[in-house]
Amino acid sequence: MLPDAAEDLVLCHQDGHVRTLTLNRPERMNATTPAMRRRFFALLQEAEEDSGVRAVVVAGTGRGFWPGEDYAELARVDSAAVARLKAGPSYDFPMTMTTPIVAAVNGAVAGVGLSFALQADIRVAARGAKWAVPFASLGLVAEAGLSWLLQRHVSRGAALELLLTAEPFSSEDAYRMGIVQHLVDADEVLPTAQRIADRIARNAPFSIRNIREQVLLDATRPWREAYDDGSRRAVISLGRDDFRKAAAAARDKRQFTFEGDDGDDH
Repeated sequence: MLPDAAEDLVLCHQDGHVRTLTLNRPERMNATTPAMRRRFFALLQEAEEDSGVRAVVVAGTGRGFWPGEDYAELARVDSAAVARLKAGPSYDFPMTMTTPIVAAVNGAVAGVGLSFALQADIRVAARGAKWAVPFASLGLVAEAGLSWLLQRHVSRGAALELLLTAEPFSSEDAYRMGIVQHLVDADEVLPTAQRIADRIARNAPFSIRNIREQVLLDATRPWREAYDDGSRRAVISLGRDDFRKAAAAARDKRQFTFEGDDGDDH
């Protein structure tokens, strides 16, 4: 069991099938420390393994969402610290998850925090929040997968401009570029993200997992391979009990609730 101080760094709350994780270091705008990072990824792992969780919302307290690693921590990095980072939780864990993530970007987001936001499925952002990829200004490279992620959300030219200039941009810019799906007032960020997550959680877990996997795979595979795989999955889905029950409910104009899985995913 983690000590109370570590548990307080990331808060965890569940409402129905939606679990909300809140980065809770407002005095540093939620910049992460090793203990905070371990706590956060442990909670993500728990959510992924819990069949009662169908969607995850990630938010931040105070004026920040996740502005990356704490500079005070980075300034102390030596070869031993680098080794510990490599042995710690991987920042690409969200890419391996089957549970959808909605990022509630309530404030500043940068570096590895931006990487996480781009790995999330949907982004809700506060108007006027600052975004940044400051690696080039710090003598670093595009880490945490940002060179891969950015050019899948924006054009190659826009990705290069963001990475090479290291100039901050706003939620409005992110919305215009297609990074952000919902641009709202700061006090509406978390409620909006939770409403979206709740709507996702009402749908079939089988469908959510398969559709997310299809979208990820189809980003890099040929049309015929994508089409054939979709057809194969469709045949499987048509034979499942939850489809038959949901179709019957739709026919009879009844409300239907998906209780869980009834077979293999693929």
